[in-house]
Amino acid sequence: MEKDILEFELVFLYDVYIKRKLYDSILSRDINDNNSLIEYQNKLVNLIDDMEYKIEKMFLVNFPNNKDIVHELEIFFINMKKRLYSISITNNNLRYFYLNNFANLDDEIINLSHDTFVGYSFFDDKDTLNVIRKCHTINELLHVAHSLTINNYNLLSKFPSKNKKLENNYLIKLHGIENDLSKQIFNILDTNLDTGDIDIFSLSKTNKVIMMIRDKGHATTIEIEDDDDDKLFINYFIPKIINANMVNSLPGVKKIDNNSPYTVGSFYLKKSNILKINKFIDMIPDDFCAALKGGMFYEKFPYENGIIEKSIDDFLIRYPMYDKKILLNILIYDKTIHSFFPNNYTNGFINCNALKDLVSRKIMPLEDMLELYKISNNVEKKHLK
Repeated sequence: MEKDILEFELVFLYDVYIKRKLYDSILSRDINDNNSLIEYQNKLVNLIDDMEYKIEKMFLVNFPNNKDIVHELEIFFINMKKRLYSISITNNNLRYFYLNNFANLDDEIINLSHDTFVGYSFFDDKDTLNVIRKCHTINELLHVAHSLTINNYNLLSKFPSKNKKLENNYLIKLHGIENDLSKQIFNILDTNLDTGDIDIFSLSKTNKVIMMIRDKGHATTIEIEDDDDDKLFINYFIPKIINANMVNSLPGVKKIDNNSPYTVGSFYLKKSNILKINKFIDMIPDDFCAALKGGMFYEKFPYENGIIEKSIDDFLIRYPMYDKKILLNILIYDKTIHSFFPNNYTNGFINCNALKDLVSRKIMPLEDMLELYKISNNVEKKHLK
């Protein structure tokens, strides 16, 4: 049992360690002298070796002594080094290599991991190998290892676990042997938090708690350490920048823009203010926030989306019962039903199919949707004069 606990905790310690290393290893655009670029290339080689060992350990906690998984990971990292040595050493080439071999996280891997591991799935080492073979970056391998571990019933069943339900029917789950900190965090988290599942991992050997908040910044990791008698030290990693404006307003964050792949932050919190963790979680942008100002989708067409936002603001003056985030998400972000025509003013900035979707999803009745359409046309005419 003692060995199982140590290995289980190691997965999450390595997870946090690798994420911070990924952030710390981004090459600045200002570095262009040859010696510094060669030094950075050597840094990446050492990083590959370091991460190969730790990621291999993360997978082997789930499938001990599995030679096929070890072999597949060896091939992944050997090919990665070959690609690194084959490129011309320039700032652009090294930055491009970093993004495409370390940082990127493709939606295909996220969806495949979900389909393979999440819920009441029955998976084995062959299913895991299939997902590993689709990975192109260290960040993708990390995502797979983490998804595998937190959904591995055979592993988790060895440890104590309890949960409580959020109001949206997702769960707050506490894994591992409780310590005072993990017990307190579990108890103080509000059940009205608007997130996906929240996994809390109690690291009894290190007096730390690691939380994975799904659907916040894709899946934000928060590390909480009992620093002294009066304070907690909070470290966090946001793997996807949904809305740069909102991310930059978080306490202790490393400032970014919408082109940044991810970011980190840290701050101290008095133990007497521990309830503020709920407010901090609320501040982290979810996918809906991509359609708000500063979001990754809003900023693709800021002028046109500004008109959509103005239409919704005018509509909400008379119909305040609707949620602005949901309306913006459907009218700007929902790619399946909203094709954008920024130069075709006869179609209007708000696409008719997106408006119809408000009705089909039972978000608003037909008469209210027609009123929104009417208001949007008036707003557009004002902007086009």
